Amino acid sequence: IAAEWAQSAARVGPTSTYVSFANGCAGTLPATRLVPRGTPRIGGVLEVTLFDLPQSIAIMVLGWASTTPISLTPLGLPNCFARVGLDASYLVSGQNGQAKSQLPIPSDPNLVGLRFFNQALVFDPAANTLGAVVSDAAEGIVGHW
Repeated sequence: IAAEWAQSAARVGPTSTYVSFANGCAGTLPATRLVPRGTPRIGGVLEVTLFDLPQSIAIMVLGWASTTPISLTPLGLPNCFARVGLDASYLVSGQNGQAKSQLPIPSDPNLVGLRFFNQALVFDPAANTLGAVVSDAAEGIVGHW
């Protein structure tokens, strides 16, 4: 909203957000958290830091839909649930138990209001038979600014 003298103007539309909606599962460390530096906006880059990574590496999953919790116990991840559709994935790595995911968002006004979901597969060799756990799950909504 902007105001000057007796006039005001406002841009109305979807708010840019990035919010966790489900907990991950713990391994040798607490469940990995997805913490955004900002929110997803057209023409920008969404930076999300993954905290509590046992190996400082993970696979970030991006989905266009959330799912009902799918148990990963049959895959060797007891008490872990997938909550994001698997439409794309990419490797993130870092150091000291953290990694940064950077998702560029094109400068296209048609993307405003687009919803997407993230969850990470976290490598943790000592956690279980598969050697992995999953992070919290988050929902993003692309905004103007």
